Amino acid sequence: MTSTEYPLMEDLRQISIDISSRGVRNTIRERACSLTSNNTVQKQYCSMNDSVLNDIVTAVSKKTPTIPAWNRKDNSAFPHSMQQSEAIAFFTVLNSINFCFWTMPDQIKWHLNTDNGKVDGAMALFHGMCRGWYNQTWERFLQSLCHEPEQTMNEYFRGHGHLLLWNERVAMISDAAEYCLKSINEFSSKEFIDQTAGEFIAGLIQKLPGFRDPFLKRAQLAWAMIHGHLGSPPVKLKDLTLFADYKVPQTLHNMGILKYNTELTSRLENHENMSAGSQQELQIRAWTIICGERLVTELNRCRKSTSRNWNGASLDYYLWSEGQKVSAGSLPYHRCVTCDY
Repeated sequence: MTSTEYPLMEDLRQISIDISSRGVRNTIRERACSLTSNNTVQKQYCSMNDSVLNDIVTAVSKKTPTIPAWNRKDNSAFPHSMQQSEAIAFFTVLNSINFCFWTMPDQIKWHLNTDNGKVDGAMALFHGMCRGWYNQTWERFLQSLCHEPEQTMNEYFRGHGHLLLWNERVAMISDAAEYCLKSINEFSSKEFIDQTAGEFIAGLIQKLPGFRDPFLKRAQLAWAMIHGHLGSPPVKLKDLTLFADYKVPQTLHNMGILKYNTELTSRLENHENMSAGSQQELQIRAWTIICGERLVTELNRCRKSTSRNWNGASLDYYLWSEGQKVSAGSLPYHRCVTCDY
């Protein structure tokens, strides 16, 4: 099932209106609550464990909310500092295929070989993007993705190991490249960068079907990366939720705040795949949003300074970073073949 087959995304026009007028957080939070309400679900597979909330808040509140700049100063895999229109194009195209890097235990994980060794997952995606971006002019790279997507993807992203949904990635990155080429002048305008998160995301999902997802994970991440890279003030990111994928809920579960019932735990332990749009998959993502919203609220309540409050993007970055340290004995993340995350 692709993202466009979700019943929740059928009324695209209304969703775009809601996001633009009421904000991303309100829209996604209400959707998450409706998907976990006892009035709408036959069975609760997940829940939030309030008893550990204070301990988590105490530990996390010692950290400073951070949004990376997504440039070479942060990581050699990231791009050099870019001007506005180039940054918007880079992170839009990157996030068009920023999904589903997991493999089954008996498969070789997709990776690229670099001068600094082997890299996989999102870091491999960044490496592939930067190889193409700087091997020629970035406009020409976009033209190659637009007109010769299969050949260009093979050259810069094929790498080694198993990468799910290859054909879907080829189509989606080609669409994104075409959109960016047509929008370069618009990207450089003050009006474009001054948009709210809701306005940007509403426009993105109307023009690029690949970004349509009940929880708008990659669309939100694109906005966060663009403004993190450009050094925008934190207020530009306050209307974001957690980016509900498969790593962040695993971290929340390891922290003890996201609980799974016995049936769901057994499926995860056995590495069983979940269907996109199934009750179990939707509830994991919805409860990820709910737990994140509660943590952001409590973290900001105990902060003495309001100059750098927590938001969905900064908490997500903290949780994602913690997720890279997951121990071997941790409950596996949920596996779902989807273009959404």
